[in-house]
Amino acid sequence: MKSSWSSGQAGFVSAMLLFTLAVIGCGGGPPPLDLSELSETDRAAAVAQRNCPVDGELLGSKGTPVKATLGQEEVFVCSSECEVALQNDPKRYLEAIRSAVTE
Repeated sequence: MKSSWSSGQAGFVSAMLLFTLAVIGCGGGPPPLDLSELSETDRAAAVAQRNCPVDGELLGSKGTPVKATLGQEEVFVCSSECEVALQNDPKRYLEAIRSAVTE
């Protein structure tokens, strides 16, 4: 099948595609983490915990992590929805956090 585009048009389209990918990204890298609103201590704790115990997402990938207190332990979750799930079944998620820390 013969192309109806000239080599100049094809080059322009290719350049625009590369420019667009450079500006918006191609989705190949990790998401930017939103930990800037946490205190230095909380940021270090969230980085050490790494993932939300409820949905497994990387903390900070959905916005600023939420700090939740379960008994004497403070943990981070990725959203207020995950905080509700954590409060509704704390034993389940605390076990997940403890096993992740020992790995």
